[in-house]
Amino acid sequence: MITRSTIISFIQQFLIWWGKELLALLPLSWQQKITGSRTLLLLQMVPQGLHVVLINNGRSKDRGQFSLDEAGASGFLEKVAKVKAIDNAKTILVLTAEQKIDRTILLPKEAASNFREVMGFELDRYTPFNISNACFDVVRTYNDTAENKIEAHLAVTSRYLLEGFLKDLSLFGLSPSTVSFSTNLVWPLQGEGFNLLPATMRPKRTRKQPLILAALLFLALAELVYVASYPYQHADNQADELQAEIATIQNEVRRIGDLQSGIEQINAEVGELLEQANQKPFVVDIMKELTSRLPSETWLTQFQLKGASLHIQGYSKDAAGLIRQLDDSLFFENTRFSSPMASNKQAQQTFKISLDVVNGGADVSAAIK
Repeated sequence: MITRSTIISFIQQFLIWWGKELLALLPLSWQQKITGSRTLLLLQMVPQGLHVVLINNGRSKDRGQFSLDEAGASGFLEKVAKVKAIDNAKTILVLTAEQKIDRTILLPKEAASNFREVMGFELDRYTPFNISNACFDVVRTYNDTAENKIEAHLAVTSRYLLEGFLKDLSLFGLSPSTVSFSTNLVWPLQGEGFNLLPATMRPKRTRKQPLILAALLFLALAELVYVASYPYQHADNQADELQAEIATIQNEVRRIGDLQSGIEQINAEVGELLEQANQKPFVVDIMKELTSRLPSETWLTQFQLKGASLHIQGYSKDAAGLIRQLDDSLFFENTRFSSPMASNKQAQQTFKISLDVVNGGADVSAAIK
């Protein structure tokens, strides 16, 4: 029996085939502008810095590793940024196995239409993260084995870790549109089909340029129809007119490209402002960390957070041991007593402690362990 889904799948396959056939009629340079898929720039953050691999027309070339400083940025400009092939390259940040968590999970069939929304509520059931401190993507595997269940592949990483990577990449003038994962930089990636980068963190693109490129495709097809349908003397005249129209549209494409560069510069400045605003730690996360670190016989009477400086005051049976407890946390550093301890009648010690809050929390490698 032919179902509605079967008909839709057939139509989709036909449109994909038809689009590829039309694309093959265009010059190679136009194909690259429209698809943007012939050139890939694969990036991976490693202990030595940034590892870069360029894939052009199916050929992979390792461009080396660059330190996360001015010297590394200069080396990148000299060895990679000057390569003409990366002008239209798709930039992908590839996470290593230690930088992400992936799980195979089973979800109710009712969740098939809104995987991401469902996982936003269920994320803390499968990983150490919740929706506020994680970036994730989920892809259906179509290996359904349980009744009324759907098998899916979930991949998740720490939002703090990913934001740090994006900040490091900005030193090189790089802004990836996709975040996937793989053990090595070989295409296709093991995480092909995944994009852990939230839509709000992806580079903004204007919609006019794809429309103009589609117009170029239409004009090119029209030119072929004219040449095949009329005698050659008339075809030459029609081709000249179409070439003039194409030249006009190409000038418009270049103008829009200049506008897009200005928009990207403004977005970068806005991103820096947002990044500065997001540097402030989350108070709820800090209080949760203090609760898990402080012994049950410890009470706080004062909690004061100014920027990244935290001051706490209270009572404890072992005030001296609090320094070690708090220093073991990835949230805090430079923990010290801000005034001498004192004892009261209940054999308790009064303490005042100052400490610095860093990163807003632990990175993903620590969370996995």
